[in-house]
Amino acid sequence: MTSLLPGVKINIGMSGSALVLMGCCLIMKIDNNTKYQTKPNFIHRKVGGNDILIPIAENVADFNGFIELNPTAAFIWDFLKNPVNANEIRVALAAEFGIDEASAEADAKEFRASLIEHKMIIEVR
Repeated sequence: MTSLLPGVKINIGMSGSALVLMGCCLIMKIDNNTKYQTKPNFIHRKVGGNDILIPIAENVADFNGFIELNPTAAFIWDFLKNPVNANEIRVALAAEFGIDEASAEADAKEFRASLIEHKMIIEVR
């Protein structure tokens, strides 16, 4: 599948000392009404024009470096600072990048699944 938003399809893997969020092969069944929020164990910063997440607390050992986000992933990460569901992410992503909601949903779903798998976001009840 080709994304209209390059790099949105996410797979977490090491690149030197940096953990890079890009590419994807993970598909998970996620309820579109379930709300998720970023864990407080990451600090999002812009360094040299790049968006990075710096793991803190117990996450330091899990990631051994920092996580680099592309602009789309950074937008989704920031949007997830407050509890939101898949539908809210889809609408915001489509509006921000001027793409159709079906493409936004596909891209956001894969990124969200990767964040869940790596315990970077939590389900909010």
